[in-house]
Amino acid sequence: MKVFYHNDMDGIVSARVILNKMRERKKEFLQEDFIKMDYSKKFPLDIITTNEEVFIVDYSISPEEMIKLLNKTKRVVWIDHHKSAIEKYKDFEQEISGLRANGIAGCVLTYWYFNGRQNETQEFLTDYPNNIKSLYRKEIPTYIKLAGDWDVWEHLYGEETRLFTISFNARISNPFADYYFDKFYGREELGHFIQSGEAMKEYRNSWAKEFMNRYGFETKIGGFSAFLANLGNANSEFFGDLIDKYDIIGTFCYNGETWTTSLYSNKNYVDCAEICSSYGGGGHKGAAGFVSKELLWR
Repeated sequence: MKVFYHNDMDGIVSARVILNKMRERKKEFLQEDFIKMDYSKKFPLDIITTNEEVFIVDYSISPEEMIKLLNKTKRVVWIDHHKSAIEKYKDFEQEISGLRANGIAGCVLTYWYFNGRQNETQEFLTDYPNNIKSLYRKEIPTYIKLAGDWDVWEHLYGEETRLFTISFNARISNPFADYYFDKFYGREELGHFIQSGEAMKEYRNSWAKEFMNRYGFETKIGGFSAFLANLGNANSEFFGDLIDKYDIIGTFCYNGETWTTSLYSNKNYVDCAEICSSYGGGGHKGAAGFVSKELLWR
């Protein structure tokens, strides 16, 4: 078995759902079988054996890579919610197991795929997005709802979502963080975890404001006003109210081989996924990214 998951909170929680299910099934696996991915890495097709069970969650590979993977094994489950990735497969001729839908985070889709009532999947996909009153939300564990709320930028749970995300990103880097994940099922323990994000938020905001004042800069992207910063492992929260002042905000950073750019917007007339798709990337309307060999912003 191999599990490939995206290197953000949504991907980590998605992988944790699979980890829980494999433990429940008493399936043997190694921690090394859970592989964190980002789009600057090449998909390691060579480590997959013939007819091996493969899960790809909150992450996607190209249709060309998928054909090669399916030639090795048909036991592929792909769960994703990124609009641009799903659209690339609209004419794909082979059937791929899994669950793919825009508007619901990967971790929520993964939980439903393994634990939901399959005969109600279409109702779930229709009723869940942007609907805090959805009865299906009662079936999703709170920490998964909060992670999903952040990732698709619904923010239906307000400050609770924001503080949970800050605390999660400061403490958890892989799905094997049993100390925290096990506590998430206790209301009091989860509450303490969420509230601990308050002090972290205060420090981050102070640090980020000074960083943006010193190193952030204005530019244009696709005719839109933009404010960018040469910063990695960050998100739109680091920009404070700059997201309201510009059409686009974004980060870019270099790993020695490639540049990774992430763009964000809260403007209805801006589609970050469309912009990033033009550079070979993708994502969501309000948050997307891509990888490039050259530095594009000056």
